[in-house]
Amino acid sequence: MIFSTLGDLKDAVRSECERVNNPKFDDALPRMIAAAESRLYNGGGEPMRSAPLRVRAMEVNSSLTLSGGSVALPTDFLQAKRLYWAGDPKTYPTYVAPQTFFVNRSTETSGSPTSYTIDDGTLYVSPSVSGTITLYYYQRPTELEDEADTNAVLEAHPMAYFYAVLVEAYGYLRNPDLMRQSFASYVSLVSGLTESEATAKPGGASPMAPRLAIRLPFET
Repeated sequence: MIFSTLGDLKDAVRSECERVNNPKFDDALPRMIAAAESRLYNGGGEPMRSAPLRVRAMEVNSSLTLSGGSVALPTDFLQAKRLYWAGDPKTYPTYVAPQTFFVNRSTETSGSPTSYTIDDGTLYVSPSVSGTITLYYYQRPTELEDEADTNAVLEAHPMAYFYAVLVEAYGYLRNPDLMRQSFASYVSLVSGLTESEATAKPGGASPMAPRLAIRLPFET
């Protein structure tokens, strides 16, 4: 199955669900796609627990200006990969959980940052320096809105979108068997993408995101 736009995705879902030329189904499709994008980029909770998608198509970097050791995160930020400080000396600050970071944070305003944390939409570094730092991170792609619209994930991994929307579509249609089958296909695909992306990186054979125990809906 080959498609790269929102219109193509909708047509594929309509065909799979046998709902071509069904106005009521069409009216619900935008809600299904929004829910599918939430699952793709944020993961899903019980009873359909799934890990968020993290692939190279979502990787970007941004130069941020620290002031007093902090800066607001980009609005499309999902998850940090690494930081790079190009000052003297050049450093790759290490992530520290907020509860530990703020207890041990250096209030010095000179030198190079050696650690960082993220809390409530803000990036903090220690020591509390000012200057430009580069954040490498996973970006939330632009939401699909019009028929000709696309984004990097839909272009690179259309089947991830397809199965994510099918989960929502069969939920809407109250078909638990096909919903479960679509969810299993979605989880398998995302897990495979995560593993292949991780092993493609030099020296990396571990997943980029923590594995989650998957329980299919309606299982006891």
